[in-house]
Amino acid sequence: MISYIQNILFQPENINKEHPLDDIYDLMFTKHYKKKRRKATNIILETQPINEIKVEEKKLTTETTNGYSFPKQKDTLFWCCYIAKHGFDEYTQIRNNYGTKQIEIQEQISKYVKENSFLLKNVNMRITKVMIQEILSELLTNTKNTEYQVLYAYAIFYKINIILLHESEKSYIKILCQEDFNNDTQIFVFKRENGKFSVNEKPLDDISYQELIKNKHCIYNINRPLKPISGYKVQELYDLAFKIKLEFTEVKLSKTQLYDNLTKELSWD
Repeated sequence: MISYIQNILFQPENINKEHPLDDIYDLMFTKHYKKKRRKATNIILETQPINEIKVEEKKLTTETTNGYSFPKQKDTLFWCCYIAKHGFDEYTQIRNNYGTKQIEIQEQISKYVKENSFLLKNVNMRITKVMIQEILSELLTNTKNTEYQVLYAYAIFYKINIILLHESEKSYIKILCQEDFNNDTQIFVFKRENGKFSVNEKPLDDISYQELIKNKHCIYNINRPLKPISGYKVQELYDLAFKIKLEFTEVKLSKTQLYDNLTKELSWD
């Protein structure tokens, strides 16, 4: 390209002396040239192989699978709550300001909890004054990993109920902003996969909720999936084992063996 321009510029017989720029007009980055290049690019895109287009389309849809949306940020629980309340489209509109947005929202939630701490008395867990202070501290200092107890603050702020579903789909945790399900508060399912959470944007209807509680075990303490062994009869443990489709390696297990196997199967690591 350079040698061509030099050939034109330094060979006088090749130059139009009245309009010397005319000979290199097509090589200049003018609006005309830019428009010409854009048109050529569009033609290339239009003739792109179908399989390559499908790959590009797949890349654009990897954040939503089977009705579940996968936040790309580190604190997936926080953004699952945001998506449940505002929708995936509004979540994507934030673009590159997720960190600032999270800090801003957590400050709003902290202020809301301080002014409406009485609402935490309506949740399905006993929240002490010490726990409230811990929740407020987490809201103001932690933007990397939402602790489970902080979800109660998100629940009362967004006025949503949350089901945390284990990746095995054998157990779940309920985070309720109101213990009574007979209200208009929507229930959203967050599914855990490899330690991260995704959210189903479609609220859980009553039939689906009844099906869930019928076939899965509800955990009330993340660190302890079962009550103490003394709180169960052997038949109750067998009923729970059949409910979650626990596979038995032996025909008959002792109460302790059965309890240990269930604990291992239902633990949230």
